[in-house]
Amino acid sequence: MDWGRFGQQMASMARDLLAQESVDATLERITASATELVEGCDAAGILVLHDTRVESLAPTDELVTESDRLQERLGEGPCFDAASSARDERVFRIADLTSERQRWLAYAPQAQALGVGSMMGFLLYTGGPGFRRPEPLLTQARRVQPGQ
Repeated sequence: MDWGRFGQQMASMARDLLAQESVDATLERITASATELVEGCDAAGILVLHDTRVESLAPTDELVTESDRLQERLGEGPCFDAASSARDERVFRIADLTSERQRWLAYAPQAQALGVGSMMGFLLYTGGPGFRRPEPLLTQARRVQPGQ
């Protein structure tokens, strides 16, 4: 990783985020930036947990929405767990979802069937007016190609 270049990209993204005209535009820019700046990130979105109901914000691909719905239905998964106040872990980096079948017995195989190969979920701390909840989750996923 070229940290100098990454730093420049992050500074440029910060300026870009400040220039957005609405919360929705800012969230869309955040998820677009994830796919542009994070190597191997094919899709990104922001998951907001309302008790046990999931809301998907600014998804860059239908895969994100499908994964979020799956986590809501099962009540488990990397982003659902990171957003849940009942759990201590707030960052999940999963290079290979097949290795996480013990942690997420139901989610891992079904997410793989959707095409999710790897995933990252972490709290994106926010504040200010317009946000429905102070802790949306940024989710990123890499697609698995058939035969991988």
